[in-house]
Amino acid sequence: MSKIGQRLDLWLEVLKDPKELFARERKKANYDEAHKHLLMGALAFSFLYGATFKIMPGVSPQTKPFDLPTFILFVLVSAAIAFLGVVLLFALNYYFSKVLGGKGKFPEQYYLSSVVLAPLLLLYYVSKLFPGVGWMIGAGVLLYFAYANIQMLKEVHRFSTVKALLAFFGTSALVLAAWWLAGLTKYIPNV
Repeated sequence: MSKIGQRLDLWLEVLKDPKELFARERKKANYDEAHKHLLMGALAFSFLYGATFKIMPGVSPQTKPFDLPTFILFVLVSAAIAFLGVVLLFALNYYFSKVLGGKGKFPEQYYLSSVVLAPLLLLYYVSKLFPGVGWMIGAGVLLYFAYANIQMLKEVHRFSTVKALLAFFGTSALVLAAWWLAGLTKYIPNV
């Protein structure tokens, strides 16, 4: 099976049983694979989002359709911004976990977080295809993201459920507060 096929299999598996996957994949953690998962997810999301909402006329009446060079630039820039933002979020979450006494290493947390996030980006895209009810899919994706990340924190840092909850929600509160202080809350994606 190709490397891409193996990554896609991991994405499906993390949606079915993250605990077992985390225990097995933790030993394989490395930056190269983590970057590839994140880049695949971010590029796929940016491409699909751009193709659906920025190229096809009438799908998104609030924007003028993109021409091909603008579309390519949109995909690359939005994927790069998503990638950098996610790496920063993962680093902040790791720092918060270490403050709480976490025992894990950053490559483990980064790799497992990227395996979780990549398929959820695509599911989040699907939520945008259904106006009116898409918010329910989006809310489900966000809840699953929280659940899977809490399981990942328990595995990587050998946390209790309470410490994993504190690390996850503490990081989330810190990020939201930073967005609010910077006046960027209007840019937080709606579910």
